[in-house]
Amino acid sequence: MLDRRLALAALAAAPLLFAAAPADPLAGNWTLDAQASDNVSAAIDKAIAAMNFAIRPIAKSRLMKTNPVYKTLGITLPPGKISVSFDGYAPAVGPADGSTVKWKRRDGEVLDLSNHIAGGQLIQTFSAPDGVRKNVYSVGADGRLTLAATVTSPKLPKPLTYKLVFRKAG
Repeated sequence: MLDRRLALAALAAAPLLFAAAPADPLAGNWTLDAQASDNVSAAIDKAIAAMNFAIRPIAKSRLMKTNPVYKTLGITLPPGKISVSFDGYAPAVGPADGSTVKWKRRDGEVLDLSNHIAGGQLIQTFSAPDGVRKNVYSVGADGRLTLAATVTSPKLPKPLTYKLVFRKAG
């Protein structure tokens, strides 16, 4: 009889065990809040200011190409994976455990991609032979998502840093 009561109690608690996990605040579709975001062109100018005047335009062009200001952002967190897409382009999808996979950017360049979530932040890293871009996504108390980007390269006199702010779409 006692075993039967324990079994019934376990069955009664089962819905609590299998209830849906609360939605991750990072997941969803987001729209750029341009007024709250940094001016990426100005941030690039600041990062390359110490470069030789002849090289600066080349560096600016390359950095502008690889750091566009996207209008939309989508984050999905399927089991064991993280998927991030901008402006409807093919997403950067990788394991959620921080391991590295190859990912091809839309211009054809193949990069090493790693993702993980720590302390409520999504940390996404793209590595290429000439540098590293680290995107840190976090949602503030106001419900807005901030993407803090840092680009480092031995060719840059100092890191390029900027933030883009997004509001939940819909």
